[in-house]
This record gives sequence, C-alpha cells and structure tokens, in this order.
Amino acid sequence: MEKRTLAKDGLVFVLTAPVPSPPKSPRRSRLLRFVVAFCLLAVLTPVAVLVGVNVFLNVSLPLIINRQPERMKMGWTWAWTWDLHHVDVSGYTLRVQGPVDQWWLSLDRAKLAVDLKPLLERRFQADDVVTWGVSLRYRARADAPPSADGVPYAPYVEGRTAPIPGLSNPPDTRPEDIYPPPEAPWLIAIDDAQLDEIREVWLGDYRFFGDASARADVIVMPDASLDISDAEFAIHGGEVQYEGVPLIGDLMVESAFTLEGVDPVHDAGAAIFGHLDALLEVRARVDDLAIMDQFLGESPWVGVESGYGELASVLDI
Repeated sequence: MEKRTLAKDGLVFVLTAPVPSPPKSPRRSRLLRFVVAFCLLAVLTPVAVLVGVNVFLNVSLPLIINRQPERMKMGWTWAWTWDLHHVDVSGYTLRVQGPVDQWWLSLDRAKLAVDLKPLLERRFQADDVVTWGVSLRYRARADAPPSADGVPYAPYVEGRTAPIPGLSNPPDTRPEDIYPPPEAPWLIAIDDAQLDEIREVWLGDYRFFGDASARADVIVMPDASLDISDAEFAIHGGEVQYEGVPLIGDLMVESAFTLEGVDPVHDAGAAIFGHLDALLEVRARVDDLAIMDQFLGESPWVGVESGYGELASVLDI
C-alpha cells in the first residue's frame, strides 16, 4: 500500500492507495493452465472410458451378438461395470435354437468377472459368476431328424413341454434355411459359477419348480462337447411334474457330479449317463405311483394303480 500525507487548515489527512502488482509472467500463466488442463484430463478420461464401455455393453454389444436371432438371441435389462472387468447384469435372457432342440435361460441378476474383448471373437470367458433367480427350459424340435442311432425324438405336444418366448415348435423360420453354417461356434468357459434361487428347470415333459442351487466349472462348445466339473447340486424343496401331473413332492436332493466329454447331439437322452459320475442323496414324497404306468407301456403284465409314501435313497452313478 502507498501512503500520502496532506495538511490543510491544521488538519492532517493520510491517503492510502494500493500499489499495482507487477504484471504476471506469460510463461507462468501458460504453465498454470497446462497443469489445470492435465488434472482435468486425468480425471475425466477414465470417466469417459467407463461411460463409453457401459454404453457399448447396453447398446452396441446386443446388436453385435444378435445378428442371427433365429439361431441365438441374448438380452438384458441393463449391465454395468465400474472397473471394465466386473459386470453386474439385471434381467438376462438367452435363447438358442439348434438343429434338434430349443432352449431358454433367464436370470434375474448376475455378477461376474468377464473379459469383454473375447466377446467379439465369439468366446464367453468368465469367472466368479454368481446368479439369482434362474429359470431353464429345454425342448426337442418337433421337426428334428432321428438321432445317429435311428431313434426318433419324442413327438412334440403343444402345452405339455416348456414354452420358449419367441420360438414356435416347429419353428416358423428354420435358422438353417436362412443362415449359413456358423463360421465358429461360441465357446463358453465359466470358472466357479454359483447359481442361487433356481426356481424352474423344465426339460421336455418334466418340470421342476421350487428352490435349488448349484455350483460348477463349465466348458461348452456348441455342437461339439459339454464338460461340467467339480459340480454340486442341491434341491432345498420343490416338486416334479410329468406332463403337467404331479410326480414327486417335498423333493430334497444333495449331489456331487461330473459330466465330461458329452456330445450334445449323439449323447442326447439316456446316452448322457455314460458320461456321468455322480453321487446323489434323494428324499421326497411320492403322491401317486400310477404315473409309473407311463414307463411300463412295453410291459403290459406290470401295472401300478396307486401308491403314496416317502422316498429316501442314495444313488451312486
């Protein structure tokens, strides 16, 4: 501050005025702007990348994956990642139609660690997978050709097997008629998958609904092989129906199993048991054994009219 003294008529006045600062150095000003810009860039770039990846997950990725919806269609309500590796998914659905079968998977929610780049190469690789609210439906195609050993698939009866959203049976449009053979099937490799709140498993004429859970390591090469290792499966309570008729109630199951080297086409049906190694403990209520007549058609001298009881068994397969 600059001070000045002024005297007039015996009075003394002291005047102060600010001293102007020296002009700022242009070099220093440029350096300050560079530092501020660098800090903003360091903060905003990861945010921009994260937003871009999440837009890709919810907008672009479904378009890339679902180029052949009559063969495979995948969708979700929303997906989000905070670190470009761990993904939280809500409302996930997967629908697949092959030459001999159709199946549909629905998950209320899933959390997993996934590599995003392999998705562009038709590879799904994930670990630490946890899901909640699982529904799985499977049925043979009504127009499926006979199996390799000449055994025809079971005839399709509308309303008796699992409905699959978006697919008719036989299909209105056969994927093999409108699409060339896939260049490469999807490879699915999942390590340490934990499935909680399994509410429904519908396989052909058989339907389970209740509460179950499972964990396993899974490798799937569609139309080639299926391997399930270190698997555990438990039913905490539920019911099994056959053709809509209750077969087993109060079902409780504890099991450990492996399923290796399965060919989904040649090993369909009972042949799958040749690849199964399992130990199961089963407890259930049987309401009416008359349902067994369905399986005794080739033995007319044996029949079951009724029956009620508790079932407890240990199966070593």
